[in-house]
Amino acid sequence: MKSKGIFHRDLKMENLFVDSNFNLKIGDFGFATDRDVTQTYRGTKQYMAPEIHMGQEYKPEKVDVFATGSVLFTMVACNFPF
Repeated sequence: MKSKGIFHRDLKMENLFVDSNFNLKIGDFGFATDRDVTQTYRGTKQYMAPEIHMGQEYKPEKVDVFATGSVLFTMVACNFPF
């Protein structure tokens, strides 16, 4: 997605799937954007970066990285990070 300039903005465990060959698939692109910077309040609260909660302008690429970290934390700790 990144190489195509597409940012998901709602990465969460519920949007991650594994096919029969254990390849990771991402679904639900309803909030996806190709803009470099935005200020819209999109995503799922438990996985959102702080700048979204504060209503600040943000880079969608960076909030996808934050959400990925939240997913990994949740998978290991069996608990949301915040």
